Amino acid sequence: MAISNVVYSAKQYQHALIAETTAMTANVTTMRSIPVSGDVTVTENVFRRQDVQAGAGNTAKTADVKVAPLGGVKSISIPMFLEDTIIMLMLENGAGKVREVSTGEIIILFNHTPAACGKDVSFTDATGTFTYAAISPIAAKTEVYAGCVVNSITISATKGTDNGLFACTVELLTQCPVLAGQATPSSLVAYTLSTKTIGSFCDTSTIATLDVNLNSFEVKYSFNAIHIGQCTTGEAITIRKNVPELGVDYTLVYAVDGNMTEEQTKSRLATTYALEFSDGSNFFFKSAAVNPTSDITNTTVENVAFWTSNVKAFAGTSGNLAEVQI
Repeated sequence: MAISNVVYSAKQYQHALIAETTAMTANVTTMRSIPVSGDVTVTENVFRRQDVQAGAGNTAKTADVKVAPLGGVKSISIPMFLEDTIIMLMLENGAGKVREVSTGEIIILFNHTPAACGKDVSFTDATGTFTYAAISPIAAKTEVYAGCVVNSITISATKGTDNGLFACTVELLTQCPVLAGQATPSSLVAYTLSTKTIGSFCDTSTIATLDVNLNSFEVKYSFNAIHIGQCTTGEAITIRKNVPELGVDYTLVYAVDGNMTEEQTKSRLATTYALEFSDGSNFFFKSAAVNPTSDITNTTVENVAFWTSNVKAFAGTSGNLAEVQI
């Protein structure tokens, strides 16, 4: 075979996902395109053994090679730009909780306990499993991963980066074997990039009910999906989400100003306080009770004093752990 003079750019690969109607069964019909912002990383977690065990002489033998791809939990890390519809579908999947019909808001209650996701269970929404496809520009070389669940989502924006536009990193997990050499999925649904920036929060965001001047914002939802059991074909028998808990963690950098004089004491107190970051209508992140996970530290941005605070959301005996609407 002659060397090909056709080469491809990484940007010619497309990435897409869609909710599965039957858990762990691939669905490639009208998948939604993902607006990736960098290279997607797939960690296959294949078992490999090449230890010398037998044979004549000081040479490794082919009999010593063992490769076992089935049963490994694959991790798929996707850097992407914020896209309202896709990110809300991913949040629904990770939390195992659908949006409220009237508001489009995901409300995570204080006693949040998502249902288990079992193999071959039917779903009519995004709370079960996803199919993810890495679509190759080469015909019949697409890789399809069924049974994906969202393990974590990080959403962030910084005033001096990309004019403050929001970016995301999403991690998917699956125990299903990869379906390699697949045809290119048809009827891909195009994405619409969000124009939301950290400036969207400038007039209606508060820490402990006090107005805040943000330089950067990050929230990470840790959905902590675990795969239980293994079928002969490698799929998990059961997937549990949010075990032992659903973690909601914020990293906030905000200006030291007249409103924030009490905030330095927050990292030394056992009391919780509320966060609300909102554009005033349909874009917000809320937690009614947070507490710092480390001391508040000093930061300098453009010769202005800022504080950096890392906080975690907690639930009480009523109310909500967190709310999100994008």
